[in-house]
Amino acid sequence: MTLRILIPFLGLLALIRPVFTQAQTELLTRKEVRAFPAYTRYSVALDERENVKRLDLSMHELESLPPGLAFFDACMELNFDENKITKIPDAVMGMEQLQYFTGRNNYLSAFPSAIDSLKYLQLLDFQFNRISGLPRQIGSLFFLRTMNFGNNLIPALPMQIGELVNLEELNMTVNQLKRVPETIGNLKRLKRLDLSYNYIEEIPGSIAGCDSLDFLDLSANSLRKLPDSLCMLPNLRVLKLRDNQLKSLPDSIGNMRSLFQLDLKGNPIPSSQRNSIRAKLPGCKVIF
Repeated sequence: MTLRILIPFLGLLALIRPVFTQAQTELLTRKEVRAFPAYTRYSVALDERENVKRLDLSMHELESLPPGLAFFDACMELNFDENKITKIPDAVMGMEQLQYFTGRNNYLSAFPSAIDSLKYLQLLDFQFNRISGLPRQIGSLFFLRTMNFGNNLIPALPMQIGELVNLEELNMTVNQLKRVPETIGNLKRLKRLDLSYNYIEEIPGSIAGCDSLDFLDLSANSLRKLPDSLCMLPNLRVLKLRDNQLKSLPDSIGNMRSLFQLDLKGNPIPSSQRNSIRAKLPGCKVIF
């Protein structure tokens, strides 16, 4: 009788064990992580690696990252901004507790496909590198909230971007994007989206799914028209469309009651339509 009861219990335990394992890692805000001391000397940090929550290797003139980073299994923040790093080593993928990962102003040309090993990441900030593409595995980062890859050489966003259901900020300014994937509409929590200074010719109608969007910058692209669905964004306050090829806006532009600023400077919109746009958006600052 005891064995008959025990076997179903063991089966249930096997099912819930992954939940217990996942719960062992506590997600902290950036402010909470910043309350821990930052180790800036690698030799000291290595000796005390069990206690290191923040490792700051920024501005060290490094050409490569130390090979022993995998030993920092309690580290939550890794910063190697402003160095001369050309590659993210495999050792970093062993830092399984990492939540905040930044490497701005380096010489990176690729981003590792094994990034999905860092399953607790909340922030990726790799502005001002030479990254030429993003792996599809980036879509596995369930907890990712901020993704900043501005000023790189990225030609496309992977379709898996739509799997980042907790993403709140996406910055892809100054890249080589030519299109936006339809899956962008799955980002229900996205608040800020910056796609300025690219080569985008069309915005997908699925953008209406980003109903938490507060700020949208599409400046300096090759847009000739906007989808009607863009006007269905209920919380959008700032819409920047400067320096495109727009000659008109959707008739439903007046439905954007939350819009506070609309920047249309540098577009060939005739003066006859400008008055109409202002009339439809009486509470909005419209810039021509």
